[in-house]
Amino acid sequence: MWLVTVRIERGVVANVEFRIFADATGYITDVERHGRPFVSAGLLPPGFPADRAVLEAPWWRRVGAHPAGLASDVRARVGHPVVQLSWNDAAAYVAWAGERLPTEAETGVLHPGRPRTVYFPCRDERELGGEHRMNVWQGNFPDRDTGGDGRYGTAPVTACSPNGRGLHDTCGNVWERCADRHSPAHYVRSPEEAPRGPSLGVQGVIRGGSYLCRSSCCRRHRVAVRGSGSHLSGAGHQGVRCALDDAPARSR
Repeated sequence: MWLVTVRIERGVVANVEFRIFADATGYITDVERHGRPFVSAGLLPPGFPADRAVLEAPWWRRVGAHPAGLASDVRARVGHPVVQLSWNDAAAYVAWAGERLPTEAETGVLHPGRPRTVYFPCRDERELGGEHRMNVWQGNFPDRDTGGDGRYGTAPVTACSPNGRGLHDTCGNVWERCADRHSPAHYVRSPEEAPRGPSLGVQGVIRGGSYLCRSSCCRRHRVAVRGSGSHLSGAGHQGVRCALDDAPARSR
């Protein structure tokens, strides 16, 4: 089921790569145009002024178009994943790069030969042989990420060891946007081979979990988990990985 042939970039798109695109084209993201995105309160410095939060998820704060709010500087994170992109922004970047967004079905190639019972890219263990193989939340969520794995918030796109396909961060670090729109029950009635998402909907599929995931409660950084994100806005834990049909992936 979900058999596809696609080449996937070994890392998600980094800030430095998106900056090259923006400088070359004059592109302005939806966040820059329309307002402030949500970022995790646990990444803000102590005493940072409270601002609008999400009722169901009070750890989200709407504070500014920066990697971790107004207090952060993207120049210190050039090798980290670009975040706060809407689906429109992600699609614009991959088109400029001569690539495309992967479909949700194609994300299956991120995990070589993994049976459905395997939770993580490194089998059933989040840390294989004591090595942190994915960037997830360390500490008491949502108060503060202690950086117990050596990473605070996002990590550089190739910081974690690659999986069996040479791909980094297939779980953890940032959720990855897919080409498909999201519907909880769509795949019940879709074709079994290389299915595509529904034609309508303002939510897009995201896969892979992020640095906000934690085994103590959500466990959304597992191989099998799917999520959704707005097509129209970005958040501090969503990134993008490029896919390509006919040429080898670029070396980053």
